[in-house]
Amino acid sequence: MRMDSSESPPLSATKRVLSMDTAFESSDSALSRMKQKLHSVKQSRLYQFIFPTKLGLVSGVVIPSTLNILGVILFLRMSQIVGQVGFLWSLVLLAISYSINVFTILSLSAMATNGQMKGGGAYYIVSRSLGSEFGVSTAVMLFVANAFGGVLDMMGFCEALLVNFPVLKFASNYVNTIVFNSVLLLIIIGIGMTGAGVFSKLSYFNVILITASIGTMFVTLIAQRPGTFGGAYTGWSASTFRENLTPSGTGFSFSRLSTALGVFYPACSGYLGGFNMSSDLRRPEKDLPRGSLLACLITATIYFLFMFSLCFTVKQSVLADNSSIMGDLSLFRPLQVTGILTSTFCASFMSYISCSRILQALAKDKVVPFITPLAKGFGKNNEPLVALAFTWLVAQCIVFMGRIDFVAPFVSLAFIIVYFMNNLACLTTFVAWIPNFRPRFKLFSWWTALLGMIITAAALFSINPLYASIEFVIVVALLIAVWIYSPAKSFGQIGKSVLFFQIRKQMLKTDSRNSHVKHWRFKPLVLCPNPRSVNSFHTLAFFHSVSKHRGGLATFAKIDTRDFRVTFNEHETESNAMYSLALAANWSMYGSRTYSSSIREGVRSLLINGHDMMRPNTLVLGFHDETPPQQCIINTKTPKGKKIQEALSHFPPLPDRVKHNLSLDEWMECIKDTLILRRNFLITRHFHKFAEMNLSPPCLHQRLMRKKHRYIDVWIFVLNEDEEELEPTISLTLQLAFLMKQSNEWRKYHKVRVLMIADYTTDCKVEKKKVKSMLKMARIDAKVRVIHVGPEDFSILERLRKDADSYTTETTLSKAAAGLLAPEDIDVTFDGVKTVDVSAAYETADDMTRPSLDICENSGSFARSKTFPATKRESQALRISKSLSLEFVKKSVSIDDHHELEFPSSVHLRAIDGSPLTEMEKFTVLNHIIKGFSSEKTSLVLMTLPAPPSRFDDSFHNQYHECLKLLTNDLPCTILVYGFEQTISQSL
Repeated sequence: MRMDSSESPPLSATKRVLSMDTAFESSDSALSRMKQKLHSVKQSRLYQFIFPTKLGLVSGVVIPSTLNILGVILFLRMSQIVGQVGFLWSLVLLAISYSINVFTILSLSAMATNGQMKGGGAYYIVSRSLGSEFGVSTAVMLFVANAFGGVLDMMGFCEALLVNFPVLKFASNYVNTIVFNSVLLLIIIGIGMTGAGVFSKLSYFNVILITASIGTMFVTLIAQRPGTFGGAYTGWSASTFRENLTPSGTGFSFSRLSTALGVFYPACSGYLGGFNMSSDLRRPEKDLPRGSLLACLITATIYFLFMFSLCFTVKQSVLADNSSIMGDLSLFRPLQVTGILTSTFCASFMSYISCSRILQALAKDKVVPFITPLAKGFGKNNEPLVALAFTWLVAQCIVFMGRIDFVAPFVSLAFIIVYFMNNLACLTTFVAWIPNFRPRFKLFSWWTALLGMIITAAALFSINPLYASIEFVIVVALLIAVWIYSPAKSFGQIGKSVLFFQIRKQMLKTDSRNSHVKHWRFKPLVLCPNPRSVNSFHTLAFFHSVSKHRGGLATFAKIDTRDFRVTFNEHETESNAMYSLALAANWSMYGSRTYSSSIREGVRSLLINGHDMMRPNTLVLGFHDETPPQQCIINTKTPKGKKIQEALSHFPPLPDRVKHNLSLDEWMECIKDTLILRRNFLITRHFHKFAEMNLSPPCLHQRLMRKKHRYIDVWIFVLNEDEEELEPTISLTLQLAFLMKQSNEWRKYHKVRVLMIADYTTDCKVEKKKVKSMLKMARIDAKVRVIHVGPEDFSILERLRKDADSYTTETTLSKAAAGLLAPEDIDVTFDGVKTVDVSAAYETADDMTRPSLDICENSGSFARSKTFPATKRESQALRISKSLSLEFVKKSVSIDDHHELEFPSSVHLRAIDGSPLTEMEKFTVLNHIIKGFSSEKTSLVLMTLPAPPSRFDDSFHNQYHECLKLLTNDLPCTILVYGFEQTISQSL
């Protein structure tokens, strides 16, 4: 019985399928075996030596540096330079060039072996040592140097090509140069797009060709027949050597030597090729020093032997006039031409690879924001293809110059500036005595870096002073531009270390005990509970504007009295926020957040501790008010406003009600501690009004004309008894007015007015003369006004008393009815204000008018607002009753049993009946006078601080606080000033 063919396949078909499966299996196994063999070959030392993934000493440093040095100058210009300047001066050029090289390599090697070296070469070293400003300047000049150097080598390639193959010429020399260089540039960039590994794979072949070409030059000079090329080649002749010892033509001149140095130096400047490829090296910290020095030794030996052989064998007249004499004399012309083309091609390739690596490193650092796209890399080695494309664009523009001799000086100058920066980086790092500067490379010292700087600077300006000056200006412009506009980068700049070293050195010599008053600086300590409040924010802004000029040093501090361990995270957050706020607002201030058991202890510690140079000499306290803090409104439409708001957001929110971290008693104790410590102190009030105030005129014309439409009023209520020296409080008050005028916000649109009060017995002209004498001693320009105290100034007391009696009686009776007060606590009198008979005074003041006064009664248990009829004070001295008087009285203040202080003579007033006014009455009258003059056109009131009570203990804290409150009620932004030290010098 036969089976159906559909049910059982033929035997031959089954065999074919099995054979095919076997073949596939055998091919797969063979392929896997091949892959294994290939992998084992790639892992062999020989393969990794010839085709390394990461370059080593020879392939990554020695060969690239040597090929970069042995470029176009050796083959096409070296003989001409030797013929023009002679053998002896050629040796001088060689010595200068390699002195620059060796000293710079020592400096670079020291910097490169002091840590982990990354991509960027010399740029990376300088930027991490001197900072981003110097790094950008170095990167730009290094890019320019390599771009010009690459074009220089390409022009040498095309020149050698067209000289040896004239059939390729199709137009003028300039057009031929442009076309062939452009094509060659595309080829080099195309090869570069495949990565630096391609070059390393061909580097050994290139070395063989170039070595053979250089060898043919020496063989030619040794084995060529004498008399060749019209007798130009004389063979080894002592007379030829003597002829070539000195310069040709008119002899030696410095200009000839400097021109020769500008053309010759590019032949020695390629040793940075290894440093620029540092990201491709396996061990950059070890290979860079050894490989670069070895490359310099090899090339210097070749140059010396070549110069020596030329001077013994070729006539000077031929050397000086024929740049291609070696090609004409060569016994192996094809091989020599091949070597020239290979050498110039390799040198040009290395220059463009270096350019792209430098640009990529610069873009990665994001120091120059608009070149950030150049940082993009491709492949496992992060090849900088975008930067290479940009390099092509720049090089193509340079190609249009069209001449080697025109391009060569730019290469020399740009490289020498880079080497100067490298030596500067090493020198500053060494002299800063940084503990972490301990490079593994030991063959250097500060004097090698200094010698390198001196030689490079001398060579720079000897080659071409004009071009050197232009490049120097470019470097300085880049420094300034990066410093102003670039984002801040933390590269560990050496400038900070040098600055610290110098500050430390000077701080050890600084001591306030032997310092002179003419070197006094304003160093305020501003207590700032929360910069979110409008008072605190504008206080900080004000003291920044005052202290930033004339070398002041301001510190704003917050003292935390809570448990350190519980709130440490908050401490770090707020400390960083204080730094960010000062940075965003451009405040020249230091932020300090510290812990203490009490605010008083913290203030005392901040005023005592620290070095004298940094220790504050003035305490700034905000007034102890009972008003809740207001939120500071920041304009977030500007970038600066956004940064400030971001910094403020890290501070705790403001409370909805009055919540003092500092009690009134502790506030007063801070003042007493400051007095004991003999520090100046300032009390600020109403600084929230800065938010509503426009310091500049609203009209554009007035702003352009700098019309001074507002005032800084200085009220002096103490007596200057010494005619040859200012009283310390007056001195500090005038000094603050002067410092304010140094700031643009105050100088342009504000005038300073100095105001004093006097009684009927005082001649206005005499008082003005005294004030002007004080201003002359202080060397300050200001408008002077002397104000006579009149009877109408005392009428305010009667009005206040009547309102106070009515209000206090009602309040007291209501509280007594409610049972809140004991019978003995009931007192319906105004605090110490006497009834003053002012009827006689009105007879002499009926014709005098005064502006309407908004008086805020805020004493004891009442606080009300009342507006009084408007009157006007005439500018001349007032006619007043002879029964009114004013006097200055010295006061001795006892803080405790151990400390008693003498306060300066301060103003005291007597009523019409001759009785002295109480402190409350006096400050009410003074406040009334100040408001009459320091009106809406006054931006700031500076006034001397009234003396505390004679017995300044706890029982008088409330009374003194009420006095200060009465004195400053309803005024513009106010600062009460007390000075303990002389701040204005009279000596030269």
